[in-house]
Amino acid sequence: MREIIVVWQILFFGLPLLFLVFGSVGYMENYTLHYVPPTLQNFEDLLNNNIFWNSLAETAKTSFLTAVVAVIIAVIIAPSVVWGISSRLQFFVILLFLIPLITGYAIRIFAWHQIFLENSQFTYFLQTMGLLGDDESLAYTRTALIIVYVSQYVAPVIIYPIVSLLQIRKENILAARNLGATKLIVIRDFIFPSMLTSQAVVFCVVFLLTFGDGLAAPVVGGQSGLTLSMLLNDEYRINAWPNAMALSSVLAFMVGIPLLIILLFGFKKIQAS
Repeated sequence: MREIIVVWQILFFGLPLLFLVFGSVGYMENYTLHYVPPTLQNFEDLLNNNIFWNSLAETAKTSFLTAVVAVIIAVIIAPSVVWGISSRLQFFVILLFLIPLITGYAIRIFAWHQIFLENSQFTYFLQTMGLLGDDESLAYTRTALIIVYVSQYVAPVIIYPIVSLLQIRKENILAARNLGATKLIVIRDFIFPSMLTSQAVVFCVVFLLTFGDGLAAPVVGGQSGLTLSMLLNDEYRINAWPNAMALSSVLAFMVGIPLLIILLFGFKKIQAS
């Protein structure tokens, strides 16, 4: 199992990252990308660019808010699935949570874009309910971007706290209750420790995935501020390939390395259990 994970990481993370790093030390001359001699000027320009730091802060803010929403949803949904429905239904609910992983992300983003437009039925409904003004819509706002992120990433990530709670044996909880433990003690000693770890994982994974997302912000976001993915899109659009690769490399390291650590942590915890 470990060998498969290592090979998967090399093929789909290591080699593309190596290509990005290799291209980020090149330079453009006569509309051609050259690599000799290599230069770090692209990284220097990036780190000295205020637009990069503003985009970084804007992206981090959106990802933080999305991660907070994800934790709130997970705190409500996970216990409801574990103790609120039968074990037969739990399997089908978990399958439903996996649907975002097997459907077209790009198609759903453009579908959300149409839903958020000013002339859509959804916008008309929000205006009728008084949630939006007559000339307002959710298009290109941070709220729209968070909704798209939640629809894509939260459902699959909720599976982890569900599995964590399923590992708590009901017999142990019943035994504790029979021995006189109150509901508060059961929550403190059995449920809370498992929920705390799993919710921390939910927060970190959702934050990192949304932080590194490169498609949703240019389509449904932008009005609240420039994000890293929008900045990256602009760099490629003007054919500034070395600068774009430098930004992609930085973004890949910022997202990929923490995600790899979290995956290894989760794999060791599964082995230990």
